Amino acid sequence: MRDAAQAVAGYRLVLVFDPLPPGLRFQETCGEPAKIGVSPRADVVVMYAAFCVGSRSISEYATVGARPADPNDPAFRLFLNKALEELLPDYGPRQPGFGGR
Repeated sequence: MRDAAQAVAGYRLVLVFDPLPPGLRFQETCGEPAKIGVSPRADVVVMYAAFCVGSRSISEYATVGARPADPNDPAFRLFLNKALEELLPDYGPRQPGFGGR
C-alpha cells in the first residue's frame, strides 16, 4: 500500500493558502512549496493551486474568497470544489482505451 502523501509518477496537487509574496508564480508553487511563506488575512483567504508534474505546472488556478470559520464551512467546501473543477476538469465518462481520470 502506498503512503497517501507519496507522489504518483511525479504528479501532485499543490494548494497554497495566503502565499507570501502575494504575486507567487505557479512554477514556484510546483517547485518547493514548503519554502513558500504565508501571511493570513483576517477578511479573505487567497489560494494558489497547481496540478504539477515534477516542478512544472500543467494546470493552475488562483482565487480569493471569504475566510471560513473552520474547514467544515460549506462555503469553503464550494471554494475548494471550484478549484478542483478548474484544475482537474471532468471530460465525461471514461471510454474503453481512454486514459483520462
